[in-house]
Amino acid sequence: MSKEAFANVVSNQNKKGPVIHTAVVAAIMGTKKTPELIPMCHPLLLSGINCDVEQLDDLPGFKLTVTTKLKGQTGVEMEALTGVSIGLLTIYDMVKAID
Repeated sequence: MSKEAFANVVSNQNKKGPVIHTAVVAAIMGTKKTPELIPMCHPLLLSGINCDVEQLDDLPGFKLTVTTKLKGQTGVEMEALTGVSIGLLTIYDMVKAID
């Protein structure tokens, strides 16, 4: 992202609101809605979702990581990947007018 957009997010001056907080909520929501978004992906009873956002000053940009947990016998990679995608798309959407 541009330095201007990055500074806008870091300084929490975005007109649409707090970008990082909104991205975390979006990532969690995206994780939970994976079966509605990905065909043939069945609903899971997730036991945990963790979302971390790392500020990368050198790029400039952000690294968003979603970790999912499940007590069942199936993978939860699609939920984590969907959460990351939705979270990062939220950041993009909130700063695209600046970038």
